[in-house]
Amino acid sequence: MTSLIESDVERVALDWLSGLGMQTVRGPETAPGRRSATVELSPIWRELTMNWHEYISVDPNVCHGQACIVGTRVMVTVILDNLAAGLTVDEIAESYPSVSADAVKAALHYAAELAKERMAPT
Repeated sequence: MTSLIESDVERVALDWLSGLGMQTVRGPETAPGRRSATVELSPIWRELTMNWHEYISVDPNVCHGQACIVGTRVMVTVILDNLAAGLTVDEIAESYPSVSADAVKAALHYAAELAKERMAPT
């Protein structure tokens, strides 16, 4: 039997994970009074924590070292210019068949990372 303290701690932990956009799925009892839990990332959390390194490469032999979508010669600046012009992620992915919607989102994450590292001139 789970004690009141353990169940309170579990409830607080599950609430905290839920607040971060994670979903938990209760599993079967692994021992008397103990349940396993699997944490599943919500789509929003997955998007926030996207690893842009999987989609963006910088190679001095490709596009003069400009950041490009991996396996293509589509520069990140082209993706960002299209987004700034008002195109949607899906429209850009349709315009560039070798670029997935996730790669377009990764370009945004890459740009955000660069913006955090540099001070804008005033």
